[in-house]
Amino acid sequence: MAEFDHSMKIITDSSGRELARLAGVNCQRLRPVESTVARTTELLADRAFRATWRRERFVLYFEFYTRWDRNAPWDMLAKSGFLSQREHLPTVCLAFILLPRGYRSHNGQMRLTAAGGPTQHLWFREIPLWEQDPQPWWEEVPGLMALYPLCRHRQRPHDAIQHAVGVIEAHTPDTPARADFLAYLNTFGQLAFPRVDVETIIGSEKMKESPFLRKVMNIGRIEEKRTDILIILKRRFGDEAAGALAPQLDECTDLKRLKQLLELALDCATLQEFRNALP
Repeated sequence: MAEFDHSMKIITDSSGRELARLAGVNCQRLRPVESTVARTTELLADRAFRATWRRERFVLYFEFYTRWDRNAPWDMLAKSGFLSQREHLPTVCLAFILLPRGYRSHNGQMRLTAAGGPTQHLWFREIPLWEQDPQPWWEEVPGLMALYPLCRHRQRPHDAIQHAVGVIEAHTPDTPARADFLAYLNTFGQLAFPRVDVETIIGSEKMKESPFLRKVMNIGRIEEKRTDILIILKRRFGDEAAGALAPQLDECTDLKRLKQLLELALDCATLQEFRNALP
């Protein structure tokens, strides 16, 4: 879900120290772990940071799960080892779980044994959001308030959303940033209260200046155009032949170019003619 992934990336970037504090980890400074290597970028997913606390240095790695994934400890074992090897630092893993369905605590660890002895041992911190009581200091952090509906706020859904809106508006004077945080609140509010019209409570007009929403809408249009192109090609040239072009088509992210490719899919004499026009 593009809205969820992008929302968590921006919230982590803007409120990483506070998310760490929520998990019981203090840090004075966070600096993103960066790489130009594709494999590294894919593994890190923009959520790994070099952290400092007094004289201590470590890597802080955030993972977010809409619902608990039984493969999560295995993923964190692999990624934490990779990060520690790359940075020559210990890695602290923080696993935020947004919804309780399917969740079973691992008591923050996974221990592997073989041949009569231990082999690997992973320690991580589990943060089930529905068990977190909002603290007064959260109201200074718009990123945390976007997650407020998922926490143990003990309010009716309508009141919880309205409270979060008021706090975000009071602490975010910049219009595009405020619209973005309200859009994130809409994403996580719908996740927490699927039967509630969260957008109406927030006010859709308050989110119309959101760069985040514009980006999500553009991603949706791009995916729609790719789907339309493949449907046309499959009808004209068969499922297997057209399906083989999907990876190349996925590399095209320009909406104007995709519109041109859609017209070509309708008019091309052969599939090779269409293939030659791909990036």
